[in-house]
Amino acid sequence: MTRQDFTIGWRTLVQDPVYSLVAVLGLAIGFGTCLLLLGFVRYSWQYNAHVPHVEQVYVVKQRDNRQPTAPWFDQVPLLLHATALKAPGVDSAAAWLPTRPKQLTARIKGHLYRHDSLTVTPEFARTLGLAAVRGDLGTALRLPDSFAITEAGALATFGSVDVIGRTIEVEGQSVRVGAVLRTPPANTTIPFETLFGPTSNLSPPEIR
Repeated sequence: MTRQDFTIGWRTLVQDPVYSLVAVLGLAIGFGTCLLLLGFVRYSWQYNAHVPHVEQVYVVKQRDNRQPTAPWFDQVPLLLHATALKAPGVDSAAAWLPTRPKQLTARIKGHLYRHDSLTVTPEFARTLGLAAVRGDLGTALRLPDSFAITEAGALATFGSVDVIGRTIEVEGQSVRVGAVLRTPPANTTIPFETLFGPTSNLSPPEIR
């Protein structure tokens, strides 16, 4: 393509500006739509891609055969956790359930904040490849008065990510931040803002 070709093309566009404008805008909209769709497809195909060795991680499901439609559920009884740990070929098994309630309401200096919260077993962090950017995640999930929070949750709640030792009040009980985690990406099947261990003071007696 030579300079003369550009000159001819420019003259053609100038001769019919309305048609040229429609054609250029249509082409731009088409390219923009294509890029958005390709980005959405890439986003959808990369769910849980942040989990190390995600191809080796499986979710145990159950089907209720007593119901006429026999639906599948992503949740199974927690009693299977001990069985999974003993199963041949299983390197690690993690269990989690929503902290009561899942939208945990915390009181901080008279203000209420809601968090997507999970109660998890100690293996949860290893299975999902979680690592603390501040504090000690293992200790945070082991102590009954401690919990872990994501960076996004810390910013929304405290206005800073330097929150180790800060406390929140939930249902009259105080728990402190023991670890700060990187915020999981939006395309994850296990979203959370705060994590509590099974021995947490907020866990029901049957969970503890």
